[in-house]
Amino acid sequence: MDTEITAADDDLVVGCKLLRLDGRSLNGHVQYDLSGAWQEVPGNGAYVAVTGGLTAGGEGERLVWLECREPTGAEAPAGVVTYRWVRVVAACSERVTPEWRGRVATDAPDLTPEQRVALAEASTPEWRGIVARYAPDLIAEQRVALRAATAPRWQLRA
Repeated sequence: MDTEITAADDDLVVGCKLLRLDGRSLNGHVQYDLSGAWQEVPGNGAYVAVTGGLTAGGEGERLVWLECREPTGAEAPAGVVTYRWVRVVAACSERVTPEWRGRVATDAPDLTPEQRVALAEASTPEWRGIVARYAPDLIAEQRVALRAATAPRWQLRA
């Protein structure tokens, strides 16, 4: 199936999804292929957080980045879009907006502090401040370093 799907980079959307540790959807209906092969998702399609709504379906143990195509148009929470075809990509794509990286760094459960900092550093000054202030599990040195590269209004907050 992998060879049947071809698309220009600008035809693909990159978002993220929380899964169970074994790669199943939080409701258990879909087993996601973690190898990176394209897969067709039945029913409404894959619910993928593209600008928000990361934890709208609950909190899973595994955060995956997905390349997506063919929106299904199914009703979804704010910031979430449903897609017929998805594939897991190994790392956060350069096509993901800096704002979305900051939101994921703040909200995604079970990221390591190092993953949060890396996402925040690839984010905007405003989101670096938000991550420094609100992201869980960061040590004081990480928060201070993020604040040093943030918008002035966040540098003044304790």
